Amino acid sequence: MKRKKGTYYDRNREVVLEKTNQRYKENKKYRLATLIRARDRYHNDDEYREDTINRAKKRYRKLKAQLKKQNKTLN
Repeated sequence: MKRKKGTYYDRNREVVLEKTNQRYKENKKYRLATLIRARDRYHNDDEYREDTINRAKKRYRKLKAQLKKQNKTLN
């Protein structure tokens, strides 16, 4: 069996977004609770914070390399 390319989110983006929007509409406090949970995790969990920063650096390097290939600059 051949494996599909991309992440679950990439393949099912519309479904995931619809479910998330439905949760936000059903429970008005859901968005705020999600934000607070994420903020607390970032500030309280040093390992998670470090991983988040490293992922951001990796994304930035990848973007910078793509732009360099296209002879553009990123400020």
